[in-house]
Amino acid sequence: MVETLEEVVGYAPSGCPWKALDDPFVREVLTLFGARENGVAEALVGSWETAPRILVEGLAEFDRAFARARGHVRRIDDEKREQELKSKTASNGRK
Repeated sequence: MVETLEEVVGYAPSGCPWKALDDPFVREVLTLFGARENGVAEALVGSWETAPRILVEGLAEFDRAFARARGHVRRIDDEKREQELKSKTASNGRK
């Protein structure tokens, strides 16, 4: 799992990824991420200019890792669809 995470997000976790979810800072970043995705982040932090810098940096780091993970999932899905299409095309050609 560590190798996969390193490949996907660009670095290995420093500890157990699931254990990190117990960290109050990680939970705060995830809460802010969800709030921003729903358009209500400013209600949590006031304004981005006055938000704690470490929280903004944590959100930026999460954004980078999440974007890389989404890209990884898209590549896997694309490869799977391509294989299915090739398989379907090959089986149609045999009929």
